[in-house]
Amino acid sequence: MPRPPIIPQRQSNRQVVTNLFSSQNLQLAQLLKQGLISHQKGLLREAQIVYEDVLKVQPSHFEALQLLGMLFGQQNCPERAIELMGKALKINPNHAVTNNNMGVALRTLKQLDTATLYFNKAINLDPTYIDAIENLANTQFDLRQFNIAIREFDKLIEIKYDNARAHNQRGMALIELHQYHQALESFDNAICIQPNMAVAHNNRGVTLKELGKFEAAIVSFEMAITINADYAEAYCNRGLVLQKKLKMEAAISSFEMAIHLKPNFSGAHNNLGSAFLQLKKYELAMTCFNKALRIQPDFEEAIYNKGCLLFWQNKVDLAIEFFDKALKLNPSNAHSLWNKALALLTKGDLDSGWPLFEWRYLAVKDLNKRSFKQPRWTGAESINGKVILLYGEQGLGDTIQFCRYTKIVSSLGAKVILEVPKPLFTLLAKLEGVNQLVASGDALPEFDYHCPLMSLPLELKTNLQSIPAPMLDIHNQASISFWRAKLGKRVKPRIGLIWRGNPQHTNDQNRSISLKEFIPWLPNGYEYLSLQKELSISDRVTLDENPHILSFADDLNDFSDTAALVACLDLIISVDTSVVHLAGSLGKETWVLLPFTPDWRWMLDRQDSPWYPSIKLYRQQTVGDWTTVFKEIQKDLIGREIKII
Repeated sequence: MPRPPIIPQRQSNRQVVTNLFSSQNLQLAQLLKQGLISHQKGLLREAQIVYEDVLKVQPSHFEALQLLGMLFGQQNCPERAIELMGKALKINPNHAVTNNNMGVALRTLKQLDTATLYFNKAINLDPTYIDAIENLANTQFDLRQFNIAIREFDKLIEIKYDNARAHNQRGMALIELHQYHQALESFDNAICIQPNMAVAHNNRGVTLKELGKFEAAIVSFEMAITINADYAEAYCNRGLVLQKKLKMEAAISSFEMAIHLKPNFSGAHNNLGSAFLQLKKYELAMTCFNKALRIQPDFEEAIYNKGCLLFWQNKVDLAIEFFDKALKLNPSNAHSLWNKALALLTKGDLDSGWPLFEWRYLAVKDLNKRSFKQPRWTGAESINGKVILLYGEQGLGDTIQFCRYTKIVSSLGAKVILEVPKPLFTLLAKLEGVNQLVASGDALPEFDYHCPLMSLPLELKTNLQSIPAPMLDIHNQASISFWRAKLGKRVKPRIGLIWRGNPQHTNDQNRSISLKEFIPWLPNGYEYLSLQKELSISDRVTLDENPHILSFADDLNDFSDTAALVACLDLIISVDTSVVHLAGSLGKETWVLLPFTPDWRWMLDRQDSPWYPSIKLYRQQTVGDWTTVFKEIQKDLIGREIKII
């Protein structure tokens, strides 16, 4: 946090003393000197009485006015301070110390622009006035004019290099500009000058955290705590890094220590709630977010986090209310807008959700918005006779799901170029509506417009009633023949299994299941095959222990191979992965196991999907409980006959 204003009592006193004996009234001078001595001793009430006595005799006494003004500033009475120093400056507008102190009082009242005028005036009168330069730099920091603040801190450091505060504040401004390496250098300089400067060690830890150097960050936070055992902010920051390292028990202890030291520390309550949310301890998380908001009702991050928690509890309408509250405080917060979009789409309000879905580029990590010299198609421009580039941007499943729009775009008279990830190239080689297919990373041909696939529902105004039908087809009959021969004569209905998604997916820990736990729920009477391409060591051990489940991981080179194998099966049972989109797009009967909080496209409280007519959804009823889902699948497999194709 920015340091408090500098009220240069010693400099003010020194300047007054030089003028005391030039007063025409020796008695007033002696009286003022008595007040000044009391002021220096911290006897502020006694000093105030003396200054007021002087002003009763001589209301326009400059020294009494400016000293009394400074005294009220020290007592956190900025309005009275401004009134008195304003009178003093009318008498002597070129008094550097009073201009500085006037700026301090104005900064206290958040009148920052006006405060800078007085600090600048003081510096113009005395270019080496250290306190005024530091106050100006801190005020520019408050105004979020970080480059200007750094320039002023540089001036200050040039005059007095061993000012550790200036190095520390300079580092904080650099953090705000995301210039972390330069910030680290500033904090190191501050610590070199003042090794026991706890705040600099803490800020150094914050910088190292942003640089991804978590172990070093923890060392810095613990150094700050060693210097100042009551440093609640350092405990809180250490907790954030421990949470990043998934050392959740240690993180929670660190947040709780911060709260113990500072019970009204709203940030620590919020961070503790975030840790509990990550552990899916929703009741504890809600308690923490509510405490944070009781302390600080306008705490945007806690409001947003409570919205996320409500979303994870499938309380979508309430979640939207809290995202809206967060957006009232910060209308351009990409994360609030993005999560509101997901909530709206989850409840089926596609009309409201698609426009906000565009905020994904600012909210989703590592999702970069493509930039081309050609214009982005918004759906309003005629593309009849034009060439348009369509491209995927997220997962393979997303590309498969939204490639159905190529036919519609083509029907508008456009020549369609589709860019897809290489694993999908063969699968989509003859996709309807596509004139030219390009693999990601290859050179692009000339085009007139471009549009990401996941923005097409917005541009084409898709709602629940107008979702286009999936239209994937398999043109490689040789591959299908290969799998039929490899599988041999069918004696039982064949079921393909997928139990684990991409481990890099942010929600994979919730959506993947254990094959070992699932197998006992699979009834006899079926032939089971693994469609899992990537197998972990535990997967291979489980498959070796269950030879009745066939695995062809080594033969699945790309999605066209998987598609051909899927075509030879009677049913797919899968967690939420890209193969679900593949099977659904092929019209294959597919049963999908969904976590308690599903991806937006599966919505809530329904067993079917408007995106894929051949899909049936099985949902967790409580967080983390797959057993109920397994029982439902077992019951359905036992109670019905699957038609053999």
